[in-house]
Amino acid sequence: MKNPASVPRTENPAPRIDFDTLPDCALVRRSDLLAPAGPVPWSHMTLHRKVKAGKFPAPVKLAGGPMNYWRWGEVRPLLQAQKEAA
Repeated sequence: MKNPASVPRTENPAPRIDFDTLPDCALVRRSDLLAPAGPVPWSHMTLHRKVKAGKFPAPVKLAGGPMNYWRWGEVRPLLQAQKEAA
């Protein structure tokens, strides 16, 4: 087994999900949503602040579990508006 410290890290890992073809009903985990692999260029703390301020959709929990998921249909329009504004 390799020592994790000796494995080189890539600057921009390839996304695990093709967000362009993802249906609006899909649920996306925070780790897939945020940078560096995801389309949201923020840290998890910035995401938390934006959710708390009402500037980003609130996550949902499935069956009371500990993980947060975001509805892609609520996230996609915000990201598209952000791209158009830039």
